[in-house]
Amino acid sequence: MLQEGWVRPIRLSTSRQAEKFGPRVLAALILCAALAPAAARAAPITYSVTGGSVVLTVFVGGTSIGSSSSPSVSGTVTLDMAGQSLDALTISLAPNIGLGLTTPYGGYDAITIESASLSDAGGYSSTVIGSAGGGFTVAGGALGVSGFWGAQTRVGRTRQ
Repeated sequence: MLQEGWVRPIRLSTSRQAEKFGPRVLAALILCAALAPAAARAAPITYSVTGGSVVLTVFVGGTSIGSSSSPSVSGTVTLDMAGQSLDALTISLAPNIGLGLTTPYGGYDAITIESASLSDAGGYSSTVIGSAGGGFTVAGGALGVSGFWGAQTRVGRTRQ
């Protein structure tokens, strides 16, 4: 078994055919041995996120009290395809997302998410939970969420 950075010597026979093709075969084997570890350790790639949407659901005590969707997202994700991991992410939602609550919470029945972003936080890691067809699904955390929101009652009182 080859170890990274090492190539085993290959003993070639002294026949004319081996003398003719031996150096080419040896060069090909050295090239393959040099490239194989690099392919297994492919560097993670950071991709820009320039579209898509996110469904937001508000839960209180395990019960959904409202949901909405962000019309667009932006940011970056860093994927390691060889290691099947999501190494980093920073995602921002479109501003001013209205969220009507089916059940009032804290005296408010409408929330506006003025800005929100989600990013990997200290101790972040991801775990593969499925893979098929050249793709994979991961679960990751810890995540940091930051943003601003406003809330309104039916009588128009606002709190931020």
